[in-house]
Amino acid sequence: MGSRSHAFTRHRRLPAKADFDRVFSQATIRLNSHPFLLLAVCGCTAESRIGMVVGKRHAKRAVDRNRIRRLIRETFRVLHLPCATDVVILARPGAGACDSQTLTGSLDQLWSRLARKLESHSGSGQDSPGR
Repeated sequence: MGSRSHAFTRHRRLPAKADFDRVFSQATIRLNSHPFLLLAVCGCTAESRIGMVVGKRHAKRAVDRNRIRRLIRETFRVLHLPCATDVVILARPGAGACDSQTLTGSLDQLWSRLARKLESHSGSGQDSPGR
């Protein structure tokens, strides 16, 4: 079993529609990496939280949607961001057809790009949308 500091508890999730709406409307960081879109807002809570949107339109089978959610949660669980950030990840067209290795590689790329953006813009208070 992993250490407790890497546990994926309820405090690490975006629980309410209002939290999702805030990230959608105030996203200061926007990153694309096929087949995901990442939106992020800095400094809202004591620790980083994540929300996921994996719809039937982009992954037809429930088993594929659940696999995508599990991969997102697992890669986020071991992630260390430089500051507390609320993140929403949206699955894009073709996500259900990708294999787990491709999805994990794309997620790892997104997390590293997000960490670099947070480090470089931690003092400025604003960020331009990136791709």
